[in-house]
Amino acid sequence: MTEFSKVKKVNNSERNAILSSSSVPPVISPFPKALSDGRTIELARVAIDLRREPSGVLVLANINWSASFPSGTYTTGGWAEITFELLRDGAIICQVHQSVVQGETDGVILPPTLTIFSIAALHHFDTAPLNEKTGKVIYILRATNIILVDPLGGNPVATTANVGAVTLTAQQIEACLPK
Repeated sequence: MTEFSKVKKVNNSERNAILSSSSVPPVISPFPKALSDGRTIELARVAIDLRREPSGVLVLANINWSASFPSGTYTTGGWAEITFELLRDGAIICQVHQSVVQGETDGVILPPTLTIFSIAALHHFDTAPLNEKTGKVIYILRATNIILVDPLGGNPVATTANVGAVTLTAQQIEACLPK
């Protein structure tokens, strides 16, 4: 059995919009990066060099995202679905699927725009580098299987989804192999 000890190296990738420091209140929605229906979008990437000694890698990702639904009177509310994936050298190692729903709106007039905020978190301890080739390993965080469904029954409108702050951290943890 392999045990893990010291944290050797931490590589981090963060992306966020810089908000103006003027007296204008900061924009809270929509978040700065739009997610398009049916597309796959890379959110962050980090590379870590594992050539020196056998190691595991703790990969942590946090994604702040939102979906906005326009106002009106609809028979059915809209929704948004997104799958967030962690990849190691192009292979999926972890994923989480999230959705937000506008809710029942039959005959109800909604506020000008209803925005629902959500946070996706992915945590994965990757032991594959122990048994596979070592060297430079690239971890990618992406949004895929994006589905945006508009409300039905009123004027034609569009549901939108956006990503705000994203953090991807890869932490090398040295293995204590039996001698």
